[in-house]
Amino acid sequence: MRLSSEIIVNSREMKLDFKKDFNLQSNLIYNPLNKREITKKAQKKIKNGFLKKIKHLKIINIGRLDLGKDQLTLLKALNLIKNKIKFQLILVGRGPEKRNLQNFIKNNKLNKNVKIVDYQKNPYPILKSSDLFILTSRYEGLPNVLLEAITLKKLIISSDCSTGPKEILQNGKAGILFKTGDYYELYKKILSLKQNKEENKKKILIATKSLKKYDFNLNLNKYLKILDNLEKN
Repeated sequence: MRLSSEIIVNSREMKLDFKKDFNLQSNLIYNPLNKREITKKAQKKIKNGFLKKIKHLKIINIGRLDLGKDQLTLLKALNLIKNKIKFQLILVGRGPEKRNLQNFIKNNKLNKNVKIVDYQKNPYPILKSSDLFILTSRYEGLPNVLLEAITLKKLIISSDCSTGPKEILQNGKAGILFKTGDYYELYKKILSLKQNKEENKKKILIATKSLKKYDFNLNLNKYLKILDNLEKN
């Protein structure tokens, strides 16, 4: 890294970590977010119409099925809640943990509540049809999927992992955070949604207004500026 001309990171927390751990300065450039493209792709119809027909809480998680994304924490939370509220969870993705997740679903009789859908090139129609996006990652960089969920005006519950979620959700003002890996806290957060409807509407509004700094053109221009400076030097 010390031989690099420039170091680019995609979250404030990562920028601070580089300074603290390596005493290195870095440039913060967020992952470019193309809101127009996401909104357009979200208009496509969902095959078989699942989710649209469901009247109770529709939850979605999108990501690789692995230990880092930790979907098992989500399933454990929902297992506690299955007799208290009606819900449907769609897990979108593929990966090495699929079999373990399927076994947990089967062993805890969650088959009617949980559906695993293979990786989707365009997951946005499913995301649009959901009520709630839940991220359970143990670590991230800057999770684009949270920005995509905000673009489609979805309420978010996310693990407070390093790095990105806390920054995107403004320490809980723009979404709901829970301790990473704590399925009981996640269970309590989901259970409290009904009592906090107005507050959660405000969180969605705050999150939507914050998307300007992730704008596609704004952040691409930051890359171009760095490249121009390197060429001059």
